[in-house]
Amino acid sequence: MALVFLFAACGGTAPSLSVNPATATVTAGDGPTSFSAALSGASGAISWSLSPDLGTLSSSTGPSVNYTPPAAVASEQTVTLTASAAGLSASATITVEPRTTDVAGTLTDIFGNPLAGKRVVVPGRAPVTTGADGGFSFSAVVVPYTVIAENSSSQYTVFEGLTRSDPRVFFFGGSSAPYHASGTGTVSGTHAGNTLSIQYAGDGGAFTGTYGSNAGSTNISISATMYKPAVSADLFALEWTTDASGNADDFVARGKRPGVTLNDGDALSGLDLTLTSLSTATHDLSVQFAIPAMLTTRTLAASVKLSPVGVPAWGSLTAIAHPANPEAVFRAPGDRNFRMTLTGTFRDADGNDSVVWVTTPATSSSAAATVPEPPILYEPADGAAGVTPATGFAWNGPDNVICMLHFVNLSFEVSVFTTAKQTHLPDLSAFGTSYPSDADFEAQVVCYRFDGLYGSDLDLFTSPDLIPFVFLRLGAGIGMPLTDSGLQMAGKKYTLTTAP
Repeated sequence: MALVFLFAACGGTAPSLSVNPATATVTAGDGPTSFSAALSGASGAISWSLSPDLGTLSSSTGPSVNYTPPAAVASEQTVTLTASAAGLSASATITVEPRTTDVAGTLTDIFGNPLAGKRVVVPGRAPVTTGADGGFSFSAVVVPYTVIAENSSSQYTVFEGLTRSDPRVFFFGGSSAPYHASGTGTVSGTHAGNTLSIQYAGDGGAFTGTYGSNAGSTNISISATMYKPAVSADLFALEWTTDASGNADDFVARGKRPGVTLNDGDALSGLDLTLTSLSTATHDLSVQFAIPAMLTTRTLAASVKLSPVGVPAWGSLTAIAHPANPEAVFRAPGDRNFRMTLTGTFRDADGNDSVVWVTTPATSSSAAATVPEPPILYEPADGAAGVTPATGFAWNGPDNVICMLHFVNLSFEVSVFTTAKQTHLPDLSAFGTSYPSDADFEAQVVCYRFDGLYGSDLDLFTSPDLIPFVFLRLGAGIGMPLTDSGLQMAGKKYTLTTAP
């Protein structure tokens, strides 16, 4: 005030500070909005602050600043942007509106086959029933949003934190992939007593098969698993000798048939290949997994991938070891065009299995991977009673993963997928359903990461264009993961009791 009185006594203009624009309305997830401050009648550095701390500023000082709203808000929020300088302050009021999207999704089984006549809910909306194509829709849904789907009055699946407008959500269960194709052929140049592997992998499907080689030529048949109606890829062959344990010992020959196209329902013939000798020598490749004290090693496996980098492929399983320690030595073909995927399966004291895998060029002499601790529920406590949809579930475990809370007994099952480390059981009242009263349930958290494909992005996980979850989950479980690195970590199973 003394400064103002001094200017008034001298006939001057009082210092002032203003922010332009004084008001703004933005949508969550939008790009930056610019604000500027004008200081007159005084000098000094301008600083900026937000209240509440919702969104980000490009800088904390300077004559102008860019405000970027948060990626999502559940409801309309008001943020005050304040400029300060020379003992003065001025503010702008920013209204952050929720981002909405029209959702047109698909409900499938775990293989990607559409499920018709099932009810789906976005919380706060009335249930809708899926059509013949498994489709469902909701208009103007605030993102991120949750989808709850009902397979039956006792089986539900939940996907939390979605933002995409076309999610493919699914239930566990189903009989087979939606598309299939087969073919037969002859591989020439094979050697009696050797092992022959055939690989096929492209956008939309994959196959790998192993045969006993005959002298001169070996007949093969393929049955491709397809999640799209057409696939075009190269067909590869790899031959090796085995040691006394049945593991690969010496890689001797390879073959390739380029540009094989498979359409749904195909039964092709003439898928012939000719082997040529490998010009590189087989060598040892050692692998070591660093594991937490709570886990023990079950198996270590090696598989060779011949497909191009970035193409999801099962590879050829060439060796399985059962070492007491999490390390082993495998044989590798040494060809710079090949890759070796090393997979470790580990078990906790309660019999829960986890899988971690890593891929290295076949020319490598060693590979290593670190196994994180499995996810462990710490809320509610093991043996807790009175569980309801209001009960909070929380766990620790790996970062940057997709987690599934599995809440199940012999007659009721709920699966909740989330990228957070906490959740609640879904409120099923919109379906006219409630949880069985005073019933014992088993609760377990399982975490997944398939690097280069889903990662920890739930929107990618529910993409209708990517590989259905089951193909990756099962492949990793048998030591032949489709991706080059990733993990499946299973936590301890807790016993919980629902409210009376």
